[in-house]
Amino acid sequence: MRRLVEAVNWGAEVLVRIFLVVMVITVFTQVIFRFVLQQPLSWSEEVARYVCVGIIWMGAAAVVREDGHPGMDLLTRSLPPAWQRGVQLLVNLMVAATFVTVAVTGSQLAYGNMTQPSPAMELPMGIPYAAIPLSAVIMLLNLICYVFFPKKVEGDRRRSYFST
Repeated sequence: MRRLVEAVNWGAEVLVRIFLVVMVITVFTQVIFRFVLQQPLSWSEEVARYVCVGIIWMGAAAVVREDGHPGMDLLTRSLPPAWQRGVQLLVNLMVAATFVTVAVTGSQLAYGNMTQPSPAMELPMGIPYAAIPLSAVIMLLNLICYVFFPKKVEGDRRRSYFST
């Protein structure tokens, strides 16, 4: 399972890097065309917006992998270790339910907008919206991997819920 998730994460990271390069090139090209050549591009702002959304959603999936999202643990740190694991398991179940909800509703959104063209490029709007369910599935995979197959790295505080 961990190998599959790592392969998916590698693909997501490559996609984020590609999106970042595309965004930089697109915005730079638009600046040159607008201010130097006096011929602004009609599609550049749209491309930059869509790849920025992709960067945000795929980046959020990468942060889930590293357990890097901010959290409030003031109350749980004061509990006994067994209770801490129970509360963390409950929190992760709620987060997993959220990821499933985002994946399902995001899929409906993407599929429902496949016939709507984007204003400048006339790209089906379902394509940019597909970043939402795709990243939600990657976040869910990362959460499952984190819960059931925690990394064994020195200094890593994360533990499996099934260890004592």
